[in-house]
Amino acid sequence: MQAMQGRGHEKQLSVDLVRQAADHRRFLAAVHLSPLSLYTRSPDLERAIHEYTDNFLPLLAGWTESSPPPPPPLEVAWVWQLHKLDPTAYARDCVKAFGRVVGVHPRQPPFSFSPAPTNDVAPVARSAEDQGQATPFSISTDIAASAERQAGFLWQVRWAQYSREEWLRDAEQRYRMMLHLMGQDHARFIVPTYDIDLMWHTHMAYPGEYREDTLRLAGRVVGHDDSVNDRAEGSKLTTCAANTRNAWMDLYGTPWARPGGMWQGDPP
Repeated sequence: MQAMQGRGHEKQLSVDLVRQAADHRRFLAAVHLSPLSLYTRSPDLERAIHEYTDNFLPLLAGWTESSPPPPPPLEVAWVWQLHKLDPTAYARDCVKAFGRVVGVHPRQPPFSFSPAPTNDVAPVARSAEDQGQATPFSISTDIAASAERQAGFLWQVRWAQYSREEWLRDAEQRYRMMLHLMGQDHARFIVPTYDIDLMWHTHMAYPGEYREDTLRLAGRVVGHDDSVNDRAEGSKLTTCAANTRNAWMDLYGTPWARPGGMWQGDPP
């Protein structure tokens, strides 16, 4: 990539997003191919939400062993990722229920999952004390609405270039550039390209690391609003994308748009 003005984007992240982005895409493909209905309000998604709130996250919050807990079923891992895509709400919900933000176990990547569906997974044996700690909690995020919005994300990042390591390394650098740009004006709504967005979604899968990294690179814990998706002329999305394009060029002297990293149209 060309030489760029500013130095903030040169700060490194604490997560290898290039490697994790590959796992993320495989995870999204598994969700897409699941026989369960996970992109809309459905009994399947409701069961997954209940399993997540009643068992999985309370168990993870109280887990103290060096070995990782059992991986969640795919649909529960999907709910977890959707919850984390609203980092502000995720942190608020965790602190309210557990007194801290629940992060990823160091020996279990966030896109790990069990192939068995929720109803087929045996409950983990816990002591009476552990069971008392694993109380259900409530989610302030509308998980079903988030699932509907994220239904087309795999289509945008399924293309061959997203499998190339060099291309993803450039995407990771561009993501750090976006965080640095966000730090220049906290009120500005920055629009990512899809190569950047893949890195952003992957980073949010690590709540603790995401918080620390965005504080370092952007000067704040960066929120994420995926409800801005109206592509009509004059909409917030198109207006802010144009503003992002200009601000990016002003700061870095290189194009914001990237061939292969832009919107690929609606899924068929």
